[in-house]
Amino acid sequence: MLKIYGKGGQARVVESFLPPGTDYGFVDSEDFDQERARDHEWLIAIGSNAARERISEGELSGCAFATILSPHAIIRGEVGQGSVIHDAALIQTGAQIGAHCIINTRASIDHDCKIGDYVHIAPGCTLCGNVTVGAGSFLGAGTVVIPGITIGEGCVIGAGSVVVRDIPDHTKAYGNPARPRGNS
Repeated sequence: MLKIYGKGGQARVVESFLPPGTDYGFVDSEDFDQERARDHEWLIAIGSNAARERISEGELSGCAFATILSPHAIIRGEVGQGSVIHDAALIQTGAQIGAHCIINTRASIDHDCKIGDYVHIAPGCTLCGNVTVGAGSFLGAGTVVIPGITIGEGCVIGAGSVVVRDIPDHTKAYGNPARPRGNS
């Protein structure tokens, strides 16, 4: 049985991707049963990168994780365990998506991109070819990243930003062009 950890908006969206007849249930921290956790396959349907990491490496450590792919996404690259790919997302050839990522509605990940674990690519983002996004980073809605850019670990890129230069680890950046604005 598939257990979806979370009961909010992300969980309801994941539910909409499940094939008819899928045996599943919702769980959160209040009704989590540690003793039976390994009896199930899990998906952590929570938007927060830090929460997905804490849960997967904490109470769900050692459990099996499902990867949920919208039937309305185009996926030509590799997708890691526990990740969710939303409607109309495009993941091109050679792209690698890490574990426990969210690739949201209409996000486009072009060829040979490398997306680290626990990354959230928000709706409408466009990552051109050979972009690297470090673990735990968040790219806000409508972000555009030109080819060959590296966004470090733990970064937050503001909605609508255009990233034309590499962004160092743990940096908050936004604007057109995106500029570092402090620590994330």
